[in-house]
Formats: sequence, C-alpha cells, structure tokens
Amino acid sequence: YEIITRGIEGSVKLDGVDITSPSGGWTHQVGLYGESLRLWSNVNAVSWNAATEQGLHRPLTWWYALFDTPTGSEPLALDMTGLGKGFAYVNGYGVGRYWNITAGGDCPPCTQISTKCDYVGAYGPGRCRCDCGVPSQRYYHVPRDWLLQGKSNTLVVIEEIGAWDVTRVQIVTHL
Repeated sequence: YEIITRGIEGSVKLDGVDITSPSGGWTHQVGLYGESLRLWSNVNAVSWNAATEQGLHRPLTWWYALFDTPTGSEPLALDMTGLGKGFAYVNGYGVGRYWNITAGGDCPPCTQISTKCDYVGAYGPGRCRCDCGVPSQRYYHVPRDWLLQGKSNTLVVIEEIGAWDVTRVQIVTHL
C-alpha cells in the first residue's frame, strides 16, 4: 500500500519551547468545523460571507447558494464547472463527491474520432484519447423529489482544493 504523509511530522518548537505538547498551547480537532455544524442541512448555523472573491482558490471552503426549482419535468443535473474537488448537497441531501479533473495535452474532441474506441489490442499513449482539457465529469444528477416547490432550494458545497469560478455552477436539465 501507499503511505502518504502531509503536514508537520514531529514536534514544533518556538523559542525553544515545544508548542506541540499539551502544555505548549496547541490543540486540534478532527474534521472540519462545518462538518460538526452539519452545514449541509443547517445553513443558518453560521454567518456566510457574501464576498465570493475572498473564497476563490482557497482550499477547504464552504459555499452556499439558493436556487429556484426549474419548471418542467425533465431530469435535472448540477453543473459543477468552476469548482475543483469536494462534496455537494442539495437541501441537505448528498449529491456526491465531485472532482473536475482534465486530461492534459493536445487531442481532438471525441466527436471528431471516426473509429470506434473499444480498447481492444495493444496499448498506446495516444489511443482513445480525446477531449483533453474537458472535465471527466461535470454533471451530477439531482432528483426532482429533493427540490422544494415554490420555495428556494439550498446548495451547499465543501470545496477541498479551491474553486476558481463559483458563478459557473448551475442547475440544468439533462442534455
């Protein structure tokens, strides 16, 4: 298995005093404060900052928005373009984890590949490669049963690596 270490290993001294010991003054808590408050179902537990620019490109940031239920009966999806990696909730229901990763390099759109890509045969680095720079997944299903009719719906997101444009997140009908 793989061992990954992050952060500080061992003690930290400030002016010769071990500040990582209990008597040194440092404490910690497991998890995020927003998790302990259950922000996804209790948005009024904190005061939200309306200045979105301050939260952009910052890891471990909670985001909150209201939206109206789209008219019609078509299936709905949450378009997570503009976010990095995290978890989304609609009206307290977990939509799921998202991670907008993209393939690097220069390659054609998948619609321009004329041959069927079935992965049979020898592997090659350019084989079946298309849509570079496009997120592997950007739409996440939202059941209409979760939405409130005639009231505002709540979207809460915990962004883990830093959003670059939260204004691009939206509810859309399935394409």
